[in-house]
Amino acid sequence: MLLTVEGTFRNGKVELAEQPKGVEEARVIVTFLDPSQQRAAEPANGETEEQKREVMRQRAFARMQKGYHLGGGPYYKNREELYEDRLQRYDKRDG
Repeated sequence: MLLTVEGTFRNGKVELAEQPKGVEEARVIVTFLDPSQQRAAEPANGETEEQKREVMRQRAFARMQKGYHLGGGPYYKNREELYEDRLQRYDKRDG
């Protein structure tokens, strides 16, 4: 079983951000991250974990609402735009 838990190394000890469930004793491998990266275990602006999740959730909803362009033709905001574009294309063909 592999389990990842975030934590902080201070004064020669690793402090875990949360207690891993079902683990009493285990062999571990500790990886030290680049100190220039912000750590989630210690929020810079005092945000709680729940507040950070809500911010990420709101960003995800905003991206979904904006939509994703997957290539191809233009993106139509509504049915009427699509209909007008199709009419113009067919009118050009008919000459």
